[in-house]
Amino acid sequence: MRRELVKIQAASCKLQDVPTKKGFDYFRPTTLHFIVFPRVDLLNFRFQKIFVMKKIFALALMSSVLLTTACAQQDKSKRASPPAVVTQKIPGGSVITINYSQPSLKGRTIGVDLEPKKGKVWRMGANEATVFETTRDITVEGKTLREGRYSLFGLLTDEGITLIFNEAADIWGTAYEKNKEKDVLKVNVPVKVAAGSKEMLEYTIDPSGKVSLQWGTMLIDFQLK
Repeated sequence: MRRELVKIQAASCKLQDVPTKKGFDYFRPTTLHFIVFPRVDLLNFRFQKIFVMKKIFALALMSSVLLTTACAQQDKSKRASPPAVVTQKIPGGSVITINYSQPSLKGRTIGVDLEPKKGKVWRMGANEATVFETTRDITVEGKTLREGRYSLFGLLTDEGITLIFNEAADIWGTAYEKNKEKDVLKVNVPVKVAAGSKEMLEYTIDPSGKVSLQWGTMLIDFQLK
């Protein structure tokens, strides 16, 4: 809306009995200018106010979510099973990275008080699913695995453990059943008994391409090329 300018032409009149220092004087014709403000459109004003308030609320909500996410990421180190990562370049040029969480024994027994348990899919760590990443196509125990990021699960059997590579990489460790149709590779490997015991679960990758997982005296090895 624009402001309207109103001009009012004052009437010219002769005042004969108005004394001044110079005697008698007259009022001269004068043009008076008034600025007339437009009527405020209250309905439009209210809509604009509501729109602005919604934008402020949306920004505040987004900031809160980002802050909560950042705090959650920072607090992972304080978990009972803290995060860990191991990275190694193997023959053939591929860089292998494993992101996982490290549960502790705390006097408990694997297979009884703790997973892995026979017949039940295990997240191969704790918290979120363990993530296995390769920068090039590789083989796992002679079977091809394409370049990419995968969740890594294990299924304990009487013969050993079946390693399961799944395309749903960023999922919680107990969400396998909802994503099992995304399995891309299964490999059977033996479960060995280590000479010493480790309180916390740990992955290592040898420069030769051998990946080892040890927890307690449970030892699982598999070869990458």
